[in-house]
Amino acid sequence: MSHTPPNVKIEFWTEDLELCANNPPYASKNAKLSWLRNMPPYIAGGVQTNNPNLSILEKGNRTIKTCPGINDHLELGYIVPLWTDLIIRYDCFAGSLSIEAFDKKTDHHFHDIKQLKNCPVEKTVSPYNLVLNLHSPWKLKIPEGYSTYIFHPYWLETDEYFTILPGIVDNDAFHTLNLILKWNKLGKGEYLLKKGTPLAQVFPFKRESFSLSISSEEGMKPITKQEDTIFNSFLRKYRRLAWSKKNYS
Repeated sequence: MSHTPPNVKIEFWTEDLELCANNPPYASKNAKLSWLRNMPPYIAGGVQTNNPNLSILEKGNRTIKTCPGINDHLELGYIVPLWTDLIIRYDCFAGSLSIEAFDKKTDHHFHDIKQLKNCPVEKTVSPYNLVLNLHSPWKLKIPEGYSTYIFHPYWLETDEYFTILPGIVDNDAFHTLNLILKWNKLGKGEYLLKKGTPLAQVFPFKRESFSLSISSEEGMKPITKQEDTIFNSFLRKYRRLAWSKKNYS
């Protein structure tokens, strides 16, 4: 008997009626993925191809278009688009950043690199020596016992000049949705981050306790044998034998 997971209500709320109507968050599965649509599924002769008349052996050499793990990640949770045009003024030689929001009401503040001292991220934040905390106009309401994983929409067609630093917020008790942005573009100048740019991907999850167990290979033999059957066959049977459909709507 198949198990139907519960339908968990996720609510993005804002006081801005125009924003709610014209530029709201949306399910990640509804993102524009022209690169994925245009990517052929196979590689033959060292190049990507849509040719369906390949041998079973040749069809075993596939592009990431057919990877269930990547496709699941593409559909994971929800996308928060940038709610206003932002002008970023940057000077990597002086280590300075500033922003101007077209809506004139977006709040923000900066975190000094001293708050990241001795953290590996410190190296990637340089040479600006600060990161931007962008105050989203959205509040996120989720059921009790749930938290939100906030991260960069890596597989989406978004702007290369910023990266959202990941984090987890208990949005069942604290509804604010602030986003920590690291600026990547070097040099000196100003740049327009356009309204509607996929800014962050958010994934609500249920808080649970986990207990780690380490086993020898001998103890894992039954599972290993099943995985060998799934992953080492030419037809890559994972999707048919073990994969389950996820639903974020």
